[in-house]
Amino acid sequence: MLSSMSAALLTVPALSACGSSGSKSSGTSNSTVELSFFYPVEAAGPLATTMTALVNDFNKAHPKIQVKPSFTGDYATNLTKLLTTVKGGNPPDVAILSLGDQLTMLDQKALQPLNELADETDISIPFDDFYPAFLDETKQDGATYGLPFQRSACILYYNADALNAVGVTAAPATWDDVVSAGTKLMAKKQVQWGVQFPTGIWQYQGLAIEAGQDLNASDLSHVNFNTPAAVTALQWLVDLSAKYGVSPKGVIDGLVAPTAFTGGKVGILYNTSGSLTSVIQQSKFKVGTAFMPKKEAYGSPTGGGNLYILKDIPTERKRAALTFLEWMTQPAQGARWSVASGYIPARKAIVSTDEWKAFLQKYPQANTATDELQYAVPSLRSHASNEVGSALLDAMQAAVSGKASAASALSTAQKKADSILAQYR
Repeated sequence: MLSSMSAALLTVPALSACGSSGSKSSGTSNSTVELSFFYPVEAAGPLATTMTALVNDFNKAHPKIQVKPSFTGDYATNLTKLLTTVKGGNPPDVAILSLGDQLTMLDQKALQPLNELADETDISIPFDDFYPAFLDETKQDGATYGLPFQRSACILYYNADALNAVGVTAAPATWDDVVSAGTKLMAKKQVQWGVQFPTGIWQYQGLAIEAGQDLNASDLSHVNFNTPAAVTALQWLVDLSAKYGVSPKGVIDGLVAPTAFTGGKVGILYNTSGSLTSVIQQSKFKVGTAFMPKKEAYGSPTGGGNLYILKDIPTERKRAALTFLEWMTQPAQGARWSVASGYIPARKAIVSTDEWKAFLQKYPQANTATDELQYAVPSLRSHASNEVGSALLDAMQAAVSGKASAASALSTAQKKADSILAQYR
Protein backbone atom coordinates (compact mmCIF):
# COMPACT_ATOMS: atom_id res chain seq x y z
CA MET A 1 0.00 0.00 0.00
CA LEU A 2 3.04 2.23 -0.14
CA SER A 3 2.72 5.28 -2.33
CA SER A 4 5.24 5.52 -5.15
CA MET A 5 5.60 9.25 -4.75
CA SER A 6 8.72 10.67 -3.18
CA ALA A 7 8.20 13.01 -0.25
CA ALA A 8 10.33 16.10 0.09
CA LEU A 9 12.68 15.57 2.95
CA LEU A 10 13.13 18.95 4.55
CA THR A 11 15.51 19.63 7.40
CA VAL A 12 15.09 22.03 10.30
CA PRO A 13 17.71 23.90 12.30
CA ALA A 14 20.09 21.81 14.36
CA LEU A 15 19.19 21.13 17.98
CA SER A 16 21.16 22.10 20.99
CA ALA A 17 22.47 19.37 23.26
CA CYS A 18 22.01 21.58 26.27
CA GLY A 19 20.58 24.87 27.44
CA SER A 20 17.72 25.98 29.62
CA SER A 21 14.16 25.25 28.61
CA GLY A 22 13.37 28.95 28.82
CA SER A 23 15.62 30.11 25.96
CA LYS A 24 15.86 29.53 22.25
CA SER A 25 18.05 26.59 21.32
CA SER A 26 21.18 27.15 19.29
CA GLY A 27 24.34 25.37 18.34
CA THR A 28 24.78 21.75 17.31
CA SER A 29 25.04 18.40 19.04
CA ASN A 30 27.63 15.77 18.23
CA SER A 31 25.57 12.97 19.75
CA THR A 32 22.65 11.09 18.27
CA VAL A 33 19.29 11.50 19.99
CA GLU A 34 17.20 8.33 20.01
CA LEU A 35 13.42 8.65 20.24
CA SER A 36 10.80 6.01 20.96
CA PHE A 37 7.43 6.36 19.22
CA PHE A 38 4.22 4.55 20.22
CA TYR A 39 1.91 4.07 17.25
CA PRO A 40 -1.56 2.44 17.60
CA VAL A 41 -1.69 -0.18 14.88
CA GLU A 42 -0.97 -3.88 14.54
CA ALA A 43 2.64 -4.70 13.66
CA ALA A 44 1.55 -6.39 10.42
CA GLY A 45 -0.43 -4.56 7.80
CA PRO A 46 -0.25 -1.71 5.27
CA LEU A 47 -0.40 1.15 7.80
CA ALA A 48 2.55 -0.23 9.75
CA THR A 49 4.46 -0.62 6.49
CA THR A 50 3.79 2.97 5.46
CA MET A 51 4.61 4.34 8.91
CA THR A 52 7.88 2.42 8.95
CA ALA A 53 8.78 3.93 5.58
CA LEU A 54 8.01 7.44 6.83
CA VAL A 55 10.09 6.99 9.96
CA ASN A 56 12.96 5.54 7.96
CA ASP A 57 12.88 8.55 5.64
CA PHE A 58 12.94 10.90 8.62
CA ASN A 59 15.90 9.05 10.11
CA LYS A 60 17.81 9.30 6.83
CA ALA A 61 17.11 13.02 6.60
CA HIS A 62 18.02 13.62 10.26
CA PRO A 63 21.06 11.46 11.11
CA LYS A 64 21.38 13.15 14.53
CA ILE A 65 17.85 11.97 15.46
CA GLN A 66 16.82 8.34 15.18
CA VAL A 67 13.19 7.36 15.79
CA LYS A 68 12.18 3.81 16.65
CA PRO A 69 8.46 3.06 16.23
CA SER A 70 6.62 0.55 18.40
CA PHE A 71 3.37 -0.74 16.91
CA THR A 72 1.17 -1.17 19.95
CA GLY A 73 -2.18 -2.52 18.69
CA ASP A 74 -5.46 -0.60 18.75
CA TYR A 75 -5.98 2.73 20.51
CA ALA A 76 -7.15 1.14 23.76
CA THR A 77 -4.15 -1.20 23.92
CA ASN A 78 -1.86 1.66 22.98
CA LEU A 79 -3.20 3.74 25.89
CA THR A 80 -2.86 0.87 28.35
CA LYS A 81 0.78 0.34 27.38
CA LEU A 82 1.44 4.06 27.49
CA LEU A 83 -0.04 4.44 30.97
CA THR A 84 2.10 1.54 32.17
CA THR A 85 5.27 3.24 30.93
CA VAL A 86 4.26 6.60 32.40
CA LYS A 87 3.51 5.15 35.82
CA GLY A 88 6.76 3.18 35.64
CA GLY A 89 8.73 6.36 34.98
CA ASN A 90 9.89 5.29 31.51
CA PRO A 91 7.52 6.88 28.97
CA PRO A 92 8.15 6.93 25.22
CA ASP A 93 9.05 10.27 23.67
CA VAL A 94 6.25 10.50 21.12
CA ALA A 95 2.86 8.84 20.86
CA ILE A 96 -0.27 9.03 18.76
CA LEU A 97 -3.41 9.23 20.90
CA SER A 98 -7.10 9.68 20.32
CA LEU A 99 -8.83 12.74 21.72
CA GLY A 100 -10.29 10.85 24.67
CA ASP A 101 -6.87 9.39 25.44
CA GLN A 102 -5.42 12.90 25.51
CA LEU A 103 -7.65 13.74 28.46
CA THR A 104 -6.58 10.60 30.30
CA MET A 105 -2.94 11.51 29.81
CA LEU A 106 -3.55 15.10 30.91
CA ASP A 107 -5.08 13.76 34.12
CA GLN A 108 -1.72 12.05 34.59
CA LYS A 109 0.05 15.36 33.82
CA ALA A 110 2.02 13.43 31.22
CA LEU A 111 1.82 15.57 28.05
CA GLN A 112 4.04 18.43 26.93
CA PRO A 113 2.34 21.66 25.74
CA LEU A 114 3.56 22.00 22.17
CA ASN A 115 3.05 25.73 21.84
CA GLU A 116 5.33 26.31 24.85
CA LEU A 117 7.97 23.97 23.46
CA ALA A 118 7.87 25.66 20.05
CA ASP A 119 8.37 29.06 21.71
CA GLU A 120 11.49 27.74 23.45
CA THR A 121 13.13 26.49 20.25
CA ASP A 122 13.82 27.66 16.71
CA ILE A 123 11.45 25.01 15.31
CA SER A 124 8.48 26.63 13.60
CA ILE A 125 5.10 24.87 13.83
CA PRO A 126 2.42 26.36 11.52
CA PHE A 127 -0.46 25.93 13.96
CA ASP A 128 -2.72 28.17 11.86
CA ASP A 129 -2.51 25.80 8.87
CA PHE A 130 -4.13 22.90 10.73
CA TYR A 131 -7.89 22.68 10.35
CA PRO A 132 -9.39 24.37 13.42
CA ALA A 133 -11.95 21.58 13.91
CA PHE A 134 -9.03 19.21 14.53
CA LEU A 135 -6.50 21.47 16.24
CA ASP A 136 -8.99 23.05 18.66
CA GLU A 137 -9.81 19.61 20.06
CA THR A 138 -6.22 19.27 21.25
CA LYS A 139 -6.32 22.52 23.26
CA GLN A 140 -7.00 22.70 26.97
CA ASP A 141 -6.52 25.53 29.46
CA GLY A 142 -4.84 27.69 26.84
CA ALA A 143 -2.26 25.12 25.76
CA THR A 144 -2.02 23.09 22.55
CA TYR A 145 -1.05 19.52 23.36
CA GLY A 146 -1.32 17.66 20.04
CA LEU A 147 -0.74 18.07 16.32
CA PRO A 148 -3.52 16.51 14.20
CA PHE A 149 -2.08 13.74 12.05
CA GLN A 150 -4.42 10.90 11.17
CA ARG A 151 -7.96 12.21 11.42
CA SER A 152 -11.09 10.46 10.30
CA ALA A 153 -14.84 10.15 10.45
CA CYS A 154 -17.08 7.10 10.46
CA ILE A 155 -18.59 6.60 7.02
CA LEU A 156 -20.68 4.01 5.21
CA TYR A 157 -19.05 1.68 2.70
CA TYR A 158 -21.26 -0.30 0.34
CA ASN A 159 -20.88 -2.82 -2.45
CA ALA A 160 -22.29 -0.76 -5.31
CA ASP A 161 -22.31 -3.70 -7.75
CA ALA A 162 -24.33 -5.89 -5.37
CA LEU A 163 -26.79 -3.09 -4.57
CA ASN A 164 -27.30 -2.34 -8.24
CA ALA A 165 -28.00 -6.03 -8.83
CA VAL A 166 -30.98 -5.87 -6.44
CA GLY A 167 -32.29 -2.58 -7.80
CA VAL A 168 -30.82 -0.22 -5.19
CA THR A 169 -29.18 2.59 -7.14
CA ALA A 170 -28.72 5.18 -4.37
CA ALA A 171 -26.62 4.92 -1.24
CA PRO A 172 -28.61 4.19 1.93
CA ALA A 173 -29.39 7.55 3.54
CA THR A 174 -31.49 6.51 6.54
CA TRP A 175 -31.59 3.70 9.06
CA ASP A 176 -34.62 2.28 7.26
CA ASP A 177 -32.69 2.36 3.97
CA VAL A 178 -29.90 0.31 5.56
CA VAL A 179 -32.32 -2.39 6.72
CA SER A 180 -34.16 -2.41 3.39
CA ALA A 181 -30.98 -2.68 1.32
CA GLY A 182 -29.52 -5.33 3.61
CA THR A 183 -32.71 -7.39 3.38
CA LYS A 184 -32.73 -7.25 -0.43
CA LEU A 185 -29.07 -8.21 -0.66
CA MET A 186 -29.61 -11.30 1.47
CA ALA A 187 -32.89 -12.27 -0.20
CA LYS A 188 -31.16 -12.27 -3.59
CA LYS A 189 -28.12 -14.06 -2.09
CA GLN A 190 -25.75 -11.33 -3.20
CA VAL A 191 -23.94 -11.48 0.13
CA GLN A 192 -23.85 -13.58 3.27
CA TRP A 193 -24.76 -10.60 5.46
CA GLY A 194 -26.42 -7.35 4.47
CA VAL A 195 -24.82 -5.18 7.15
CA GLN A 196 -21.94 -5.24 9.58
CA PHE A 197 -21.62 -2.62 12.31
CA PRO A 198 -18.49 -3.13 14.47
CA THR A 199 -19.18 -3.26 18.20
CA GLY A 200 -17.23 -0.13 19.04
CA ILE A 201 -18.08 2.91 21.12
CA TRP A 202 -16.78 5.28 18.44
CA GLN A 203 -19.12 3.98 15.76
CA TYR A 204 -22.00 3.76 18.23
CA GLN A 205 -21.54 7.42 19.14
CA GLY A 206 -22.52 8.24 15.57
CA LEU A 207 -25.77 6.33 15.94
CA ALA A 208 -26.58 8.16 19.16
CA ILE A 209 -25.97 11.53 17.47
CA GLU A 210 -28.26 10.48 14.62
CA ALA A 211 -30.96 9.54 17.12
CA GLY A 212 -30.66 12.96 18.75
CA GLN A 213 -28.13 12.59 21.58
CA ASP A 214 -24.40 13.19 21.68
CA LEU A 215 -22.76 10.95 24.27
CA ASN A 216 -20.54 13.87 25.30
CA ALA A 217 -21.88 16.15 28.00
CA SER A 218 -21.24 19.88 28.48
CA ASP A 219 -18.24 19.17 30.71
CA LEU A 220 -15.60 16.49 31.07
CA SER A 221 -16.99 14.99 34.27
CA HIS A 222 -20.31 13.81 32.79
CA VAL A 223 -21.45 11.58 29.89
CA ASN A 224 -24.85 10.94 28.31
CA PHE A 225 -25.16 7.15 28.16
CA ASN A 226 -28.61 6.54 29.64
CA THR A 227 -30.90 8.74 27.56
CA PRO A 228 -33.88 7.79 25.34
CA ALA A 229 -31.93 8.59 22.15
CA ALA A 230 -28.90 6.59 23.28
CA VAL A 231 -31.17 3.63 24.06
CA THR A 232 -32.85 3.98 20.66
CA ALA A 233 -29.45 3.83 18.97
CA LEU A 234 -28.30 0.74 20.85
CA GLN A 235 -31.65 -0.97 20.35
CA TRP A 236 -31.41 -0.47 16.60
CA LEU A 237 -27.95 -1.98 16.66
CA VAL A 238 -29.38 -5.02 18.47
CA ASP A 239 -32.31 -5.17 16.04
CA LEU A 240 -30.05 -5.46 13.01
CA SER A 241 -29.53 -9.09 13.95
CA ALA A 242 -32.29 -9.93 16.46
CA LYS A 243 -35.21 -8.37 14.60
CA TYR A 244 -34.20 -7.81 10.97
CA GLY A 245 -31.66 -10.63 10.54
CA VAL A 246 -29.41 -8.57 8.28
CA SER A 247 -26.36 -8.74 10.53
CA PRO A 248 -24.61 -11.57 12.41
CA LYS A 249 -25.47 -11.95 16.08
CA GLY A 250 -23.12 -11.07 18.88
CA VAL A 251 -20.02 -8.90 19.01
CA ILE A 252 -18.56 -7.85 15.66
CA ASP A 253 -14.80 -7.32 15.61
CA GLY A 254 -13.86 -4.02 14.02
CA LEU A 255 -10.62 -5.49 12.66
CA VAL A 256 -12.38 -8.43 11.02
CA ALA A 257 -15.42 -6.65 9.54
CA PRO A 258 -13.50 -4.79 6.78
CA THR A 259 -12.05 -8.09 5.54
CA ALA A 260 -15.54 -9.60 5.33
CA PHE A 261 -16.65 -6.58 3.31
CA THR A 262 -13.71 -6.53 0.88
CA GLY A 263 -14.13 -10.30 0.44
CA GLY A 264 -17.69 -9.78 -0.80
CA LYS A 265 -19.38 -11.43 2.19
CA VAL A 266 -20.95 -8.20 3.49
CA GLY A 267 -22.86 -5.61 1.48
CA ILE A 268 -22.82 -2.58 3.81
CA LEU A 269 -20.12 -1.69 6.32
CA TYR A 270 -19.81 1.06 8.92
CA ASN A 271 -16.11 1.85 9.23
CA THR A 272 -13.50 4.52 9.61
CA SER A 273 -12.54 6.64 6.63
CA GLY A 274 -8.98 5.95 7.72
CA SER A 275 -9.06 2.59 5.97
CA LEU A 276 -10.58 3.87 2.73
CA THR A 277 -7.53 3.28 0.53
CA SER A 278 -7.03 -0.31 1.62
CA VAL A 279 -10.76 -1.11 1.44
CA ILE A 280 -11.00 0.12 -2.14
CA GLN A 281 -7.76 -1.51 -3.24
CA GLN A 282 -8.65 -4.88 -1.70
CA SER A 283 -12.20 -5.02 -3.10
CA LYS A 284 -12.93 -6.64 -6.46
CA PHE A 285 -16.17 -4.68 -6.82
CA LYS A 286 -17.08 -1.00 -7.04
CA VAL A 287 -16.99 0.50 -3.56
CA GLY A 288 -19.41 3.31 -2.78
CA THR A 289 -19.17 5.58 0.23
CA ALA A 290 -21.74 7.77 1.97
CA PHE A 291 -22.40 9.62 5.22
CA MET A 292 -23.46 7.50 8.17
CA PRO A 293 -27.21 7.16 7.47
CA LYS A 294 -29.48 9.28 9.63
CA LYS A 295 -32.48 8.76 11.84
CA GLU A 296 -33.30 12.25 13.07
CA ALA A 297 -30.17 13.83 11.57
CA TYR A 298 -26.78 12.99 10.12
CA GLY A 299 -23.91 12.64 12.53
CA SER A 300 -20.49 11.14 13.08
CA PRO A 301 -17.78 11.47 15.69
CA THR A 302 -14.43 12.79 14.60
CA GLY A 303 -11.84 10.11 14.92
CA GLY A 304 -8.24 9.21 14.46
CA GLY A 305 -5.28 10.46 16.40
CA ASN A 306 -2.91 13.31 17.07
CA LEU A 307 0.83 13.40 17.66
CA TYR A 308 1.95 14.11 21.23
CA ILE A 309 5.21 14.58 23.09
CA LEU A 310 5.51 13.15 26.59
CA LYS A 311 6.33 15.59 29.35
CA ASP A 312 8.73 13.70 31.59
CA ILE A 313 11.56 13.20 29.12
CA PRO A 314 14.88 15.07 28.85
CA THR A 315 14.84 18.50 27.22
CA GLU A 316 17.08 17.43 24.35
CA ARG A 317 14.66 14.63 23.45
CA LYS A 318 11.70 17.00 23.63
CA ARG A 319 13.34 19.25 21.07
CA ALA A 320 14.23 16.30 18.86
CA ALA A 321 10.66 15.06 19.19
CA LEU A 322 9.31 18.43 18.07
CA THR A 323 11.57 18.22 15.01
CA PHE A 324 10.01 14.83 14.26
CA LEU A 325 6.46 16.19 14.67
CA GLU A 326 7.23 19.19 12.47
CA TRP A 327 8.55 16.91 9.71
CA MET A 328 5.74 14.36 9.97
CA THR A 329 3.06 17.03 9.59
CA GLN A 330 4.63 18.83 6.63
CA PRO A 331 2.36 18.82 3.53
CA ALA A 332 4.57 16.34 1.67
CA GLN A 333 4.42 13.77 4.46
CA GLY A 334 0.78 14.55 5.23
CA ALA A 335 -0.22 13.95 1.62
CA ARG A 336 1.80 10.77 1.48
CA TRP A 337 0.11 9.47 4.63
CA SER A 338 -3.44 10.46 3.65
CA VAL A 339 -3.04 8.94 0.18
CA ALA A 340 -1.69 5.69 1.61
CA SER A 341 -4.40 5.41 4.25
CA GLY A 342 -7.47 7.46 3.37
CA TYR A 343 -7.24 9.62 6.50
CA ILE A 344 -8.58 13.15 6.14
CA PRO A 345 -5.80 15.69 5.53
CA ALA A 346 -5.08 17.47 8.81
CA ARG A 347 -3.59 20.60 7.27
CA LYS A 348 -4.99 23.00 4.67
CA ALA A 349 -1.79 22.89 2.65
CA ILE A 350 -2.11 19.14 2.12
CA VAL A 351 -5.19 19.43 -0.09
CA SER A 352 -3.26 21.71 -2.46
CA THR A 353 -0.52 19.17 -3.13
CA ASP A 354 -0.38 17.42 -6.49
CA GLU A 355 -0.34 14.06 -4.68
CA TRP A 356 -3.68 14.68 -2.95
CA LYS A 357 -5.30 16.13 -6.06
CA ALA A 358 -4.26 13.08 -8.06
CA PHE A 359 -5.59 10.82 -5.32
CA LEU A 360 -9.02 12.48 -5.43
CA GLN A 361 -9.10 12.04 -9.19
CA LYS A 362 -8.59 8.32 -8.71
CA TYR A 363 -10.61 7.91 -5.51
CA PRO A 364 -13.36 10.54 -5.29
CA GLN A 365 -14.79 8.51 -2.39
CA ALA A 366 -12.24 10.32 -0.21
CA ASN A 367 -14.44 13.43 -0.37
CA THR A 368 -17.15 11.73 1.71
CA ALA A 369 -15.42 12.02 5.08
CA THR A 370 -14.35 15.62 4.46
CA ASP A 371 -17.91 16.59 3.51
CA GLU A 372 -19.33 14.74 6.52
CA LEU A 373 -17.31 16.88 8.93
CA GLN A 374 -20.11 19.46 8.83
CA TYR A 375 -22.17 16.99 10.91
CA ALA A 376 -19.35 15.73 13.10
CA VAL A 377 -18.79 16.20 16.82
CA PRO A 378 -15.70 15.38 18.91
CA SER A 379 -15.28 11.72 19.77
CA LEU A 380 -16.23 10.59 23.26
CA ARG A 381 -14.20 12.57 25.75
CA SER A 382 -14.23 12.68 29.50
CA HIS A 383 -11.89 12.31 32.40
CA ALA A 384 -10.77 8.69 32.89
CA SER A 385 -11.80 8.03 29.29
CA ASN A 386 -10.37 4.52 29.27
CA GLU A 387 -12.49 3.35 32.23
CA VAL A 388 -15.58 5.29 31.11
CA GLY A 389 -15.27 3.90 27.59
CA SER A 390 -14.88 0.38 28.93
CA ALA A 391 -18.16 0.75 30.83
CA LEU A 392 -19.93 1.71 27.62
CA LEU A 393 -18.28 -1.05 25.60
CA ASP A 394 -19.35 -3.62 28.21
CA ALA A 395 -22.92 -2.37 27.82
CA MET A 396 -22.78 -2.65 24.05
CA GLN A 397 -21.40 -6.17 24.17
CA ALA A 398 -24.02 -7.25 26.71
CA ALA A 399 -26.83 -5.86 24.56
CA VAL A 400 -25.74 -7.28 21.19
CA SER A 401 -25.04 -10.65 22.83
CA GLY A 402 -28.56 -10.78 24.29
CA LYS A 403 -27.34 -10.76 27.90
CA ALA A 404 -29.13 -7.51 28.76
CA SER A 405 -31.64 -5.16 27.18
CA ALA A 406 -30.35 -1.97 25.61
CA ALA A 407 -31.99 0.10 28.33
CA SER A 408 -30.67 -1.90 31.27
CA ALA A 409 -27.18 -2.17 29.76
CA LEU A 410 -26.92 1.58 29.30
CA SER A 411 -28.33 2.21 32.77
CA THR A 412 -25.53 0.07 34.19
CA ALA A 413 -22.96 1.88 32.04
CA GLN A 414 -24.22 5.26 33.23
CA LYS A 415 -23.96 4.25 36.87
CA LYS A 416 -20.41 2.97 36.36
CA ALA A 417 -19.43 6.14 34.52
CA ASP A 418 -20.96 8.38 37.19
CA SER A 419 -19.06 6.48 39.86
CA ILE A 420 -15.79 6.84 37.97
CA LEU A 421 -16.31 10.53 37.22
CA ALA A 422 -17.53 11.51 40.69
CA GLN A 423 -14.02 12.41 41.80
CA TYR A 424 -13.74 15.03 39.04
CA ARG A 425 -16.97 16.87 39.91
